[in-house]
This record gives sequence, structure tokens and C-alpha cells, in this order.
Amino acid sequence: MDAPKALLILFALALGGCTEGMQSPQTIAAADTGEVTVQPIRVCDDSGNSCAQVNLFADITAKILAQAKLKVSFLPINQLNATRFLSIDSDNVSRAESEFYQLTRTGGSGAFGRNSGSTNTSGPINVWFVDTLESTAGYTQFGLAWVGANGVVISSATLDFNNGSGRSDTLAHEIGHNLGLTHGSGDGNPNNVMTDGSNRNIPRSVDDITPTGAGLDVLSNSQIKAIRSSGFVVKVAGDALASVTPAADRSSLIEIAGLSQSALRPGLGFRVEPPTSASTALSTADPTAVPEPTSGWFALSLSGGLMLLLTRRSGDARRV
Repeated sequence: MDAPKALLILFALALGGCTEGMQSPQTIAAADTGEVTVQPIRVCDDSGNSCAQVNLFADITAKILAQAKLKVSFLPINQLNATRFLSIDSDNVSRAESEFYQLTRTGGSGAFGRNSGSTNTSGPINVWFVDTLESTAGYTQFGLAWVGANGVVISSATLDFNNGSGRSDTLAHEIGHNLGLTHGSGDGNPNNVMTDGSNRNIPRSVDDITPTGAGLDVLSNSQIKAIRSSGFVVKVAGDALASVTPAADRSSLIEIAGLSQSALRPGLGFRVEPPTSASTALSTADPTAVPEPTSGWFALSLSGGLMLLLTRRSGDARRV
């Protein structure tokens, strides 16, 4: 493997909302050690008309997780038609009756829009996009995730942040929880991606993310080690091509465990209705949640990209 190829960096893309526009997939090549696959799920009302917005901030998510030398693949968007899940109560999320618990831990294979191949401890990682995450504490909630287990919820507040420029590192932060990282793993460093939002510096663009610009959204060596041992990381051979493709109405080349699926479109992702009954899957631990206030951060945005992903450990739910 020659040196130029070992460092290859290549991309160009602008990430939009959950509809509009057909853009080419972003392809990044690198000497990767693993891959994490993400299943986006758009929540709509019962009729399938009024839907939460989806923005994966794929370029920023990829660049943050590239520090762990991971490929990030976004599958075509699935759609869940269920009005009651457009707004999620972010309090007491470990209780079986909570919306978050129902989405992530109940029902059979593929329930609530989940990827049929995912489990509580293996990928793809399921990410629901909803209108709001409600909290009696009065905080604005951007995301919610299990620690060391499958399941992320992202609210539209992530897109509305800083007058609409977006809070672009939220998805990477929440995926980090699924991979096992806690807020404390960042040791309070305001430039660490896992530091809670009230104390974390938020990037204004992909250029602010380490190793360039302001050096934000850092992953420490210990965090990278934890990420690489996660059950959500599929080991792949070095020098593989990574298709890092936002699933927002564009075609993609998705490579999973050596199997390629070409020309997939988000429109081909399936729609599901919530099951009429659900069997509860056992969780390994009770989740805890740490809310973030709405003030005290930098601004952000989105543009170009880089690569790849993530981490693991217990079974807590964290909110960001």
C-alpha cells in the first residue's frame, strides 16, 4: 500500500433536509479498521403526511468518527407512520411504557421502522428523527440514546439550533453513546465530542472539526479504543472504499461486511405502521439521562466531508 493511498481523502457534498434534491453519494477511501452502519427512520403522522425533518450531517458525522478509523454507511430512510411518536417524552425513558423504550426495545424484528437485521447489541444502529423531545425540566433536548445498546432519537431542535444552521455533531455524539461512550469519557474537555452539550464547543462547519481548524469534536485514545471494541463495529479489510451517503433522497452505494448494494434510493426504504401488540425485550441496565440547556454553545452549519465512526459499553440512555 503506497503512502499517498494510505492517506487518501476525497469528497464533496452538501447535506439537505429529508426531501428535495438528488445528489451524488460521497465516497471516501482510507485504511479503515471497521464500519458502522446507520438506519435512519423518519417519523410521520398516522397518515404518513406530516413528517419530522431528517438531516444526518453526514460529512460532519463522518469526519468526527474518522478519528477511530471507521467507515460510516447510512442506509436508505425507513418511515414510521405513528403520530404518537412525533413527540417523545425524554423523562423516565427506562420505563417500559415510555415512547423511547417502546421504539427501541419492544416488538419483533423490524418493529417501529427498525432495521430487521439489528438487535439491542448489534447494528445497524437505528436512529429515529422526531419533532420534539419533551422534558419536564424545561430544557431543550436535542438527542437521546442508550449507552452500549441500540437506539437513538434526534429532535428537530437539532436543525433549528443557532437560527437554523444546525447542531451538526449531535448524531455523532449520540452514536458515540450507542458505542459505549458516556459524557464522562470526555473528561470535561469542551472540545471532546462526548462532553455534554452545555459544556461542549459546537462546530460552525466541518472545517472546525479535528484535525483541522478549531480542533473540535475530539475523540481521545481511550474513547477510540472503546469504540473499536463495540459490537456495532464490523471489522473490514484496510483500504476499502467507504460510501458515506446521506440518505436524504439520493442514491447510494452501501458496502456492508463486504456485500455491495448498488443504486439504493431512500424512496425504496419501507414504511411501517406501529405493531398492535409488542413483546418487551429485556434491557441490560437502566438508562440515565442528562439534559442539556439551550444556551452556552457556538454556532454551526454544514458542508464537505471526511469519514467514519464509533464506540461501546453498558446500557444507559443519555440525552444531549
